[in-house]
Amino acid sequence: MTTEAQLPTAWLALFDGERLADKISETALLATVDDGGWSHLAFLSMGEVVAKDRKRLVTATWPRSRTTANMVRTGQAVLYAAAEGLVWETRLKVSALDVVTEDGSHLTAGEIVDVRRHEAPYAYLDTLASFRLNAPEPTLERWMRQVTAMKRHL
Repeated sequence: MTTEAQLPTAWLALFDGERLADKISETALLATVDDGGWSHLAFLSMGEVVAKDRKRLVTATWPRSRTTANMVRTGQAVLYAAAEGLVWETRLKVSALDVVTEDGSHLTAGEIVDVRRHEAPYAYLDTLASFRLNAPEPTLERWMRQVTAMKRHL
């Protein structure tokens, strides 16, 4: 494991909010800590994370979700994603934006505190997790609206 202080270049392309149809099965994991001290994971799509630059990003989560409540309460989250055959762990100092998108997502600004790179010399990681959408078209449309809202608040 090695550490860096900014997002890897590959993440800027992954989380740029562009070409969402090409990234439809990509997933990032957002880890928070609940009020009992337990880890809580949320699976985010590429339509729910936008990187402004190598130091800042915005996430879109459901307002009444445990993830949102945990981030608002602690001011912290950790985002995991695969890129360049590695797992990247990004620790975030988060602050709630006073914004709910037209689709009902709550926006949170994340300032990169630390980025850790996890790799194994014997394996190339293609994805951290992947999924298949039940209804791709309306989901892609929602993602595009969310990304537009997130980009306005970067």
